Amino acid sequence: MLKFIATFVLGAACTALAGWMMVVKPIGNVFASTYLIAVMDQANIALHVRAGKPELLLHNIDPSLPTYVMAIQDHFRTHPESTNALWMVRAYYERSKLPMPTRIKDIFATLPPAPPADCARRLKALDDGVSLTNTYAPPPILK
Repeated sequence: MLKFIATFVLGAACTALAGWMMVVKPIGNVFASTYLIAVMDQANIALHVRAGKPELLLHNIDPSLPTYVMAIQDHFRTHPESTNALWMVRAYYERSKLPMPTRIKDIFATLPPAPPADCARRLKALDDGVSLTNTYAPPPILK
C-alpha cells in the first residue's frame, strides 16, 4: 500500500511538472513577448509623433490594416474583443475618408449597426480631444 501511495504521489508530481513545462511556461513566454513587443511599438509610435513624422507610421499602418482585418476574421473572430477591433478599423476608414479595400468590405458589413460600448467610448473621446489607449502600468516592485 505504501508503494502504491508513493508511486501515485511521484506520478502526480511528474505530471504537474510536465504540465507546467508544456503549458504554463510557454504561455508565460508568449505573454511576456507580446507585452514587450507592445511596449516597443508604443515607444516607436511616440518617437515618430514627437519627431513630427506621424505620416511615416501611416505608410506602414495603412497597407497592413486589411491583413489585420483578414487575420481577425480567420483566426480571432470568436474572441470577445474582435468586434471592437474590427469596429475601430472600420471607423478609421470612415473617419479618414479612405476607400475601404474590397476584400474587407464584406467583413465590416457583418458588424453590428452601432459600435460596441468600448469602441463608442474611444470614438467619443477622440471627438472630445481626449486620448484613450490600452495603458497598463505594472505595480511597482517592492524592495
